Amino acid sequence: MGGLTVGLPVSSWTNLTPDESHDELWWCENFSACAEHILSSRAVVVLDGGVGTLSELAIVWSTAQTESASPSLFLVGEIWRRLYPILTSTLLVSANDAAVPVVVATNDEVLRHLAANAPRRNGSGPRG
Repeated sequence: MGGLTVGLPVSSWTNLTPDESHDELWWCENFSACAEHILSSRAVVVLDGGVGTLSELAIVWSTAQTESASPSLFLVGEIWRRLYPILTSTLLVSANDAAVPVVVATNDEVLRHLAANAPRRNGSGPRG
């Protein structure tokens, strides 16, 4: 598939070693670089995690709501299959905004979506 992978690791992940195909960013230490990566990415893939992952998802999701061209957003795994309906049924989220994330079971499904040339989203523009 190609491309650059940018990981937002947690401190307990001790077995990751960045190389030429991927970078490692620490979200809280490098927010502006992360925001730049979000807007220049074709897709953002969210795996299971904790409160920090939920916070980062919220930032990417809200960016997809408002920016003119934003990456596709994929939520991978069982945790998101369970949480997505709760989030979209309890938050103030329009049907269009609720459709931003694509919930899939595996990374292979993300690759299939991307291989089908899933276009970048067009947000509805600034709010407030």
